[in-house]
Amino acid sequence: MYYFRKSFAVPALQKAWLVLICSLSTYNIQAQSTSLQAFKEANGLWGIKNSRGKVIKSPQYQNILVLPPPFKKGWFIVKKNDLWGIMNTKGRYVIEPSLQKIDIFNTKGDLLPVLSNQRWGIINSRGKFIFKPQFQKLNPIEVGFKVQKNQLWGLINIKGKYIVRPKFRRLGDFAEDLVGVDENGLVGFINAKGKYVIQPRFQAAAPFKHGYAIVALNYQLGMINKSGKITVPCAYDDVKFLTPNGDSNFALVSKGKLNGLVNYANGKQILPPKYISIRLITIQQKRFLVVCDQEWRFSLFNAQGKRLIGPYDDMEHLGGNEIAVMRDKKKFVVDTSGKYLRKYTIKDNNQQEKIFMIVEEAAMPIGGYKKLHKFFKDNVIYPKQAKKQQIEGRVFVQFTVNKDGTLSKFRILKGLGYGCDEEAIRLLKASSPWTPAKNSDKSAKKSVKSYPVSFKLPED
Repeated sequence: MYYFRKSFAVPALQKAWLVLICSLSTYNIQAQSTSLQAFKEANGLWGIKNSRGKVIKSPQYQNILVLPPPFKKGWFIVKKNDLWGIMNTKGRYVIEPSLQKIDIFNTKGDLLPVLSNQRWGIINSRGKFIFKPQFQKLNPIEVGFKVQKNQLWGLINIKGKYIVRPKFRRLGDFAEDLVGVDENGLVGFINAKGKYVIQPRFQAAAPFKHGYAIVALNYQLGMINKSGKITVPCAYDDVKFLTPNGDSNFALVSKGKLNGLVNYANGKQILPPKYISIRLITIQQKRFLVVCDQEWRFSLFNAQGKRLIGPYDDMEHLGGNEIAVMRDKKKFVVDTSGKYLRKYTIKDNNQQEKIFMIVEEAAMPIGGYKKLHKFFKDNVIYPKQAKKQQIEGRVFVQFTVNKDGTLSKFRILKGLGYGCDEEAIRLLKASSPWTPAKNSDKSAKKSVKSYPVSFKLPED
């Protein structure tokens, strides 16, 4: 999630904050305490008896539940006329049934959110209001609650005290002990005490991750560390972590539709933004980069940005030190130095290695791979769910090219989900027929291919 002014939107992985609010209207649980017990009549209404069986509350409630800790043992939540209240062990109201909701799933310390007349308030474990219902929104977070009043956001700690009174136009969620806030149209970061660690000066900012945050200045993206120092210049249309866990220190940076690579810890450029795609792989505990250039040719670089092998028409890491590559329609296996190892082999569905008849010419899309990539680009229907979740990457599909050039037996080797796998197969089916593989005697031969279909989010 980015925190940003309405006039400036940036591509980002949108993270929806899910607040579990339970109206409690669906529960039908027999509640009892050490001294009181709920009972239900045939008409569906609930009442309360004491330990001697004497009815102290006639059946009049739509539902009765035991209030969980840290509230006093034996206290009840009761629902009457569609409103909720709290009752003590003597059958007396602590709070009359007047609340729309009692959010027992989002307690913080001994604080409990309640809703009345469309405004949120907070009560303590004794049933006393710490904050009368006044907030438009109330969300539980790590340090307590974030609350909205008069369209402005503030923070309340688990002791029921203001950390910051509502003054922010936007307030995110805590990540790595910091939270992004929008004050007067500029974004900065505060700590759990409400003090600014990074003063508001950015047009947009994402939550901290792996010690760094993506920020925007002058409508361009870069990265900062926790002291607010810019480590990746704000000079790119898009910036994202290359690996989910951030262990590579690599940021994928984009200008237009072209990508480069920057070490976000020290700001050093590894690869300039002139490539279609960049993918990190590990070979024998060392990291390498599979890079696709604008001619749709693949090369292998080391982690310092030095080209080791390539360019090739196709490239696939087989495992170990073996890399399958293709050049001039012929596929073979090399190591990371480019040394020829053997002819290309594949594994059948039982994962037992089987060497197929050596082909003189590999199966190819009609018009070549460059035309195929253009076909994919022009015809892709980006899945709505993938777009919503900001999913990008490559789907690796295995399929058979039959003697007549038709494609069949599609199988996902590595997918992205969210509809991307199905769309990758649809695109490959639509690219049929292909030029089939040929044996040394030029006769057509059935062959098995694996191919990556790339998904990159369209620019807004």
